[in-house]
Amino acid sequence: MTITAKNIGRINVWPTYGIAREADTEECKFVGQLTVWQTNEEARANISHEEEGGADDRPDWVPADAVIHIDLVGGSPQGRAWVQGTGEVAVDTLLGSDPNTDGAGTVSAYNPNCLTENGYACSITAGELGLPAFIGSLRTQLFSGCTIRMTWAGVNESGSGDLLLIGNESGSNALEYYYTKTDPGRWFKAESWAGDYGPVEVTGIINKGSVAAINCAALTIVSTRSEFAVNGSSAQAGTLVPETHWNDLVAAQISLGSDDLLQSVTLYDPLPDTTGLSELSEIGA
Repeated sequence: MTITAKNIGRINVWPTYGIAREADTEECKFVGQLTVWQTNEEARANISHEEEGGADDRPDWVPADAVIHIDLVGGSPQGRAWVQGTGEVAVDTLLGSDPNTDGAGTVSAYNPNCLTENGYACSITAGELGLPAFIGSLRTQLFSGCTIRMTWAGVNESGSGDLLLIGNESGSNALEYYYTKTDPGRWFKAESWAGDYGPVEVTGIINKGSVAAINCAALTIVSTRSEFAVNGSSAQAGTLVPETHWNDLVAAQISLGSDDLLQSVTLYDPLPDTTGLSELSEIGA
């Protein structure tokens, strides 16, 4: 359907599709035109390649509906990232150093020397500091509320680490998502250092032993909600009290266990509830 206006620089916006159709009369025809579709799917089906291009053009390695995606296995040179509304960006504009991680976590940095064939070694390896903080738009989106999907390879038979530690400046409070590969637990847990939330855990869920032992966690984190699923597990829902659990948090850091390899980080707009979180956490989803 086409809606046009007599005056250059004027766009009429109608409250409903039906009203817009009624307004599409011969009297308001002009050389300029605004095409309105009933659904997003219909609109996308009618967008040409030329119309869809630009900074929001999504490469085929970026998941559908992602707001930010970091791939630490692919790319040439290895390591690539994409931000909605900007396009492809350098990984070190999203993962890097934040002095505010020093309280709850440790000194943070992104170091490309920590890249291996199968991912990024989030550890101090051969003197290389490589425990990255969320920076730039990645940090902004996290603290605005998001659903985040993270994948990593569970190398070795034992060990543990923080998939994500969101802390305050002093180190007195944090929201922690952490795991262990050690039997018999092989658990993933979430808790607030301020208490009243967690630890909430899923046991017997973490894969280990080789680079083929991939793990995937999907987390919805907003000021009032902490929800997660791991490797297709049922979703675990928790309620956060903003004043207690969230409002003083300022920095986020990834600190995987020794030799474990971070493979990807993907941010989405927050899911409205736990529906779909388990499926998002499935390996290969």
